Amino acid sequence: MRHLPLITGTLLASTMALALTSPVSAQTVRLEDVIAAAAKGTPQTQQEDERVRRAAGQLQQAGGAFDWRASAESGWEQLYVPKVVNGFLSSQLSKPQVWRSTLGVGRRFRNGIDVTPGFTWATGSSATAGQTFGLTEPRPTLNLNVPLFRGRGADNEFAANERAAQAGLEGASLGRAFSGERAVYDAVQVYWRCLSVRQTLEVLDADQRGSDDYLATLRNLVARGQIEPTLLDRSLANQAIQRVALGRAQAADQTCRRDLAIAMGSSTAGPLPTAVGDFPAMDGLNQAANMLNEQALSNLALAERLDLKALARFEAGEAERVRGARNGVHPQVDIFIDPTRVMVRYTQAIGANSSEGALAAAVASESEARINIVQLQNQIRVDVSDQVRNLKESLANWTALTESAGLLGSVVSDAQTRSQAGIITQQQYRDTQNELAEVRRQAIDAKLQYASSLAALRLATGTIKTGDGTGPDSLANVFRTLPNQ
Repeated sequence: MRHLPLITGTLLASTMALALTSPVSAQTVRLEDVIAAAAKGTPQTQQEDERVRRAAGQLQQAGGAFDWRASAESGWEQLYVPKVVNGFLSSQLSKPQVWRSTLGVGRRFRNGIDVTPGFTWATGSSATAGQTFGLTEPRPTLNLNVPLFRGRGADNEFAANERAAQAGLEGASLGRAFSGERAVYDAVQVYWRCLSVRQTLEVLDADQRGSDDYLATLRNLVARGQIEPTLLDRSLANQAIQRVALGRAQAADQTCRRDLAIAMGSSTAGPLPTAVGDFPAMDGLNQAANMLNEQALSNLALAERLDLKALARFEAGEAERVRGARNGVHPQVDIFIDPTRVMVRYTQAIGANSSEGALAAAVASESEARINIVQLQNQIRVDVSDQVRNLKESLANWTALTESAGLLGSVVSDAQTRSQAGIITQQQYRDTQNELAEVRRQAIDAKLQYASSLAALRLATGTIKTGDGTGPDSLANVFRTLPNQ
């Protein structure tokens, strides 16, 4: 009875492993299912949607500077006019009061010109038009303002801000599209990880069953007095270590299934999804992987990456703000034209802190945007190089491990026969089983590394196209095949 706790723990671990590897009451999902769910949207893509809406609002706000506007003015005014004495204008002044009203409709144009044509009139005065020199006569107004320096042409502050907002909206839209690709990529990576954990769990469970058979044989031998009990104790201790590894694999499986549910936008309260399927085919791909050209893939990435295009649009927007800020440094010199007058207006800030500070801030923002582009370009080249190297390494490892597994499979079969014939011990036979299980586990790791590196290379090269109507089946094929150069 001294081995009862260990025996009970072993049976419990095996039962739990079998339950986990069983598809009963579990939602099984294929790679295509994961991609379809992730493509519908995640919290990250929802955040990007809000950024797009905010950018659209900013563009609408900036474009509002060029909206037509209606203006109305009405109120009391006191005039100073010559007093009429005996039918003649005298040198004395009269101060009649009038109610003056003005109506107009105008707008600012993108070339900087501002015009507000309208009509003005006055009522309530007994003074004649001659007395008021026409001030009480109804008359049209033009209010045409033409800038000569500051605010002139397409570089005026308002037009530059609108173009910057347009570039910001384009950049936000590209960023949203890339976040959709990233969401699918993240979900696929979780799927590969879950598939690896499930396959590893199956290997460990099979090895556990082999250990149970071995322990049953040892117990019979101990009962017949053919071996020392210490040999059974050693095997029970080793199985305890295996049970710990199996328990960790079970916990990893539960965690991964929860992460997969989150990646698919599902609830973690109900049955968790179980990844089914297989890793990308790796047979005969060594030559194709060795022919991958890092420079060509980097050029492809620099041409296709949507997040890089988004940064380029943000940089263009900052450049527009610099144009507007440079224009704002000039003095304000305008020609004002009305039906009754033409004037030149001059305005110059003393100190120019506002305009110079705005220009310095705009130039710094443009430089920062340009640096972000350079940093991302460098990171893309590094990512492409790393993933190509990882692909080649994982293929080489998987090829070697697959060959080793085939050889060890024959060794295990031979060892079983030799053990039954009494040529080798049961421990030696068990050792070959352990070696085969370890090689199979490492082969699964190599397949995971290959699938993960392939997905990362697809993301790095910008070849995960989720926004062009590509279906889940086609996208799944993208994650199973090497990119074209």
